[in-house]
Amino acid sequence: MVLPVVKTDADCTYCQYLASLFDISSPLCYEYESLKANVARAFVINVDEEESEEDRIRRQYNQSKMGFLEERLKDAEFMTLPHILLGCPAEGIRFDSAGGTYELKIRSSGPFIIE
Repeated sequence: MVLPVVKTDADCTYCQYLASLFDISSPLCYEYESLKANVARAFVINVDEEESEEDRIRRQYNQSKMGFLEERLKDAEFMTLPHILLGCPAEGIRFDSAGGTYELKIRSSGPFIIE
């Protein structure tokens, strides 16, 4: 899956808009994770006549490499990349000479100083 970049900044190497939508973890590798877990995984086919089709598919997935990695991700530490998004309209903001106010929506990963 590819996610198109929405906004880039010369000081940042990633799209801050996408960074505001996702939490990320360090990458996982099946071989490393299985070595760390010291687990030998074998796919075993058990036929249970009373098992529903949905339960059978879920069990098979949980026994797969992807199911194993998903289980490992449950214990992973996630982080959010630093980001600040200003909800500025495309046409910009124009203040009148009386110094009126303008409500601006801001989404950020933490405290920022805007100068």
